Formats: sequence, structure tokens, C-alpha cells
Amino acid sequence: MVMSEKRENDAPRSQKGEKWGKALSMIAKYGFPAVLILYVTVSFIYAWNIDQSRPGSYTWADQREYLIAAQAIVNGTPLNLHFSVGYPLLAVIPLVIGLANPFMAVTYVLLLASLLFCYYAARNLVGSFWALCFGALLFYWDFQMRSFNFSMELFAVPWNNQVLFFALAYAFWMLSRLPLKNVSLWDSVAFGAVAGLTVIARQEAVLFVVPLLFTWIFLTKAPKKTIALTIAAFLVLLVPQVVAKQFENKDADRTYGSALSEYFHPGVLKRNIWEVMIDSRHYGNPQPPIYVTNEHRDVYKLGGPDPRRESVLQTSWWLWIAPVGIALLLFSRKVGIGVKVFIGVGLMVLLFYLSGANMSSHKLQFHCIRYITPSFIVLNFAVIWALKTGFEKVGATRLASRNQRS
Repeated sequence: MVMSEKRENDAPRSQKGEKWGKALSMIAKYGFPAVLILYVTVSFIYAWNIDQSRPGSYTWADQREYLIAAQAIVNGTPLNLHFSVGYPLLAVIPLVIGLANPFMAVTYVLLLASLLFCYYAARNLVGSFWALCFGALLFYWDFQMRSFNFSMELFAVPWNNQVLFFALAYAFWMLSRLPLKNVSLWDSVAFGAVAGLTVIARQEAVLFVVPLLFTWIFLTKAPKKTIALTIAAFLVLLVPQVVAKQFENKDADRTYGSALSEYFHPGVLKRNIWEVMIDSRHYGNPQPPIYVTNEHRDVYKLGGPDPRRESVLQTSWWLWIAPVGIALLLFSRKVGIGVKVFIGVGLMVLLFYLSGANMSSHKLQFHCIRYITPSFIVLNFAVIWALKTGFEKVGATRLASRNQRS
């Protein structure tokens, strides 16, 4: 009788436990990404509509060139290819449907897509809770600083660097899913298309997306048909750039065709690791501010003295932990080769741009950190991996000591 009564009492408890477990699972599955979406949406609205320190609109500096190129594509007029055609191409649909600020829509879509790909990639590797922490850390910003030290600030103003950030987020998600029993043909084709779009947004991105694409093809052991269609998708996305070159305003040709000659300088890399990453005290006396006037006679301040221009690690101090996390990731048996390649490519993005002329402590006033922002995905995930590993080690040590006492 006593045993039967205990079983009857335990049954409702187990049912309640299952209900609570399902509820918590639902919160983690839908609530965590919803919280992150709400957070970045509020940040986005604030950055675009409220923040007084925002450095201009889509008619400011490079953004004006993007708009002119997008309008030329819509109108079928000669292009000024100061930049590659990929980013302006994304604004064509918003322009056609009549949006006053087409790149605001483009930026928000790239932001949300990047957030979700990063979150689900991290969830595949470290679980929902740590994925939530990763998303919060990656897109954290102080709602004030316009130094572009934070990922969120890359999406506060139209920049074609957003496309590379999105591409790395997408690649992170794709490679985090491996190994897969069944690989869809469309997975591979979509990867090829994203890689192609990224290359026509920033030409030097071919150094980063192509290794990631072929890592996917190799690890999934794709059949010849899939490989052919994937490469075809990549090449088809290069067509807009080829076509645009035929209708280019030759007098205004200032493309990045010879961009690689500006990189791979060891001396510049050493300087920028210190000045841009660690300590911006060598910022020195910046040039006087430049005032840019657009066709609407709006005046925007470009550069100039600003004591808030700090290096990456002066603001994102938690990234000091990243080297530990990177080492743990690369030597972990729990991490697949695809993710390890992604880690390597992310570091290559960081070192590549730090070795080039576009970055220096002086150019912090021109938001040069945006070039290395895509690498923040790797750096912040490495921090999360190090923290998770540390907590697990501490938990295991405490459990072992309790077992020894008992």
C-alpha cells in the first residue's frame, strides 16, 4: 500500500516536471531569438532615427556613391563604379517600390539575417543559453559611441562591409550544421550565391568566401552535379559586376581592382595591432574636420578631433579573452573541421585588413574599424567558448570534490 501511494504521488510530480521542461524548451526555442530580434530592432531604430552622433545619412560620404549607383541601375544609366556593384544592387527593389531611404531596408534585413545565422550557428555548438549570450555580446553597443567599435554600429549607417559580415554569419551557420546525413542541393547552391554576392560587394572578399565555400563542398562530399551547380551559382552572381563594367562611366573608374597591393604589409600589421586593436593613444593630433555638403545642401562633419576614438580592446574589453577561446576551439575534439576553418578565415579577415592602408589610429575618425567588424563574429564566439569551457571545468571540479567527500 505504501509503495503504491508513493507511485501515485510521484506521477503528478513527473507530469509537472515534463510540463515545466516543455515550457522552458519553448522559451529557449522561440523566446531567446525573439529577445535578440527585439534588442537589435530597438538599437537599429535608435541608431537611425534618434542618435545625434550618427555620422550622416545615406547622402553622406560613401553612402552617396551607393545611392547614385543604385539609381543608375534602376534608370539604366552609366555607373560610377567607385565601389563594386553588389551593395547598390541590393537597394534596387527598395528603390523600385519607392522607399525614401532604400539602404535602411537593406541594412535592417542584413542585420536580422546576420543575427539569426549567428544565433543558430552558436546554438548548434554551445546550446540555446550560450547562443543567447553570444548574440547579446556580438551586438552589444553603448548607444553613444560613434567609433564603430561594435558590430551594431556597422548597421547604423549603410556600408558595403555589411555584406561580408552577413556572408560570414551565413557560412558560420552552414558549417556549424556539419556533419549532415543528407545535404540538400539548394544548401550548396545558396552558399555559392551568397559567396558570389559577397565578391561583387567587396572584391577582396574572394579571399575569404571561396575557401569557406570549398570547405563546405569538400566536407559534404558533394556529387559532381551539386558542385557544378554551386560553382554556377557563384559565377552567375558575378555577372552583374561584369555587365556593370560595360556600362561604366570610364572617366569615374576608381574600382578596387588593384586593392591587394595595399595589403600584406608586416609593418602596417604590427602598427595596427597596437594602435587599432590595443591602444589608440597614438591617435595623436587628427586633421581638422572636413565638412561635406550634398546636393540637398545638407552639411555633414567628417572626421576631426574626437577624444572618444578608442581602439577595439579599449571598448570591447572582454575580447582579451578571445585568444584563449580560439586556442580551445582549434584544439577541441568537439568542434568540427568546418568550424575550425571558419575560425581561421575569420582571423584572416582581421589580419588582412589590419595589414592594409585603410586602417590606422588616425583613421579611427573615419570609422576604419568597420573593415574588421566581420571578424568580431569569431572573436566574440571565442569568448563565449572560453567562458563555457571555464564554467564546465569549475562545475566538474566541484562535482568531483563532492563525490570524494561523500
